[in-house]
Amino acid sequence: MTQWTYINITVADFYVLLLDTLISPEADKAGHGKEGYYFLDAFHLSAHDLAKMTLDEFIKAGVASPTSVVQPFTEGERAPYGVSQTTLLFSTLSDYNQYMQPYWVIFGSNCYAYGDRARALGWKPQDVDTGKAALATNVKEIVASIVSEFKAT
Repeated sequence: MTQWTYINITVADFYVLLLDTLISPEADKAGHGKEGYYFLDAFHLSAHDLAKMTLDEFIKAGVASPTSVVQPFTEGERAPYGVSQTTLLFSTLSDYNQYMQPYWVIFGSNCYAYGDRARALGWKPQDVDTGKAALATNVKEIVASIVSEFKAT
């Protein structure tokens, strides 16, 4: 299942920690070259979980059936280039292809990382629950915007 890494504003805290480490007597703790790449992660979320969160908001808005479920597209729905029920969100197939087709490679990919090197320096994500709540709020706001836009047309 597709997974993505999420992080919130604690990235700045890591930069301060890294710079402090680099100017300290323990500067050798910070990696260099290929060991000098740092990734940060607060939590990981699958595309399925994000789709479920989005569907739940569409159900709450009354524009999706309460019996709707998140499921993978069938082969027929994916061909060609992922054209499926998603095209119903666009007024024409041409609009769909223009805005969505280039992104199917991204939507279907994994992009997750672990902040092991950052944690080895002493970094840890702050308030993971707040980050998850912020993501849920974003999804809610985006769905509300989509619903109001389509109700206006």
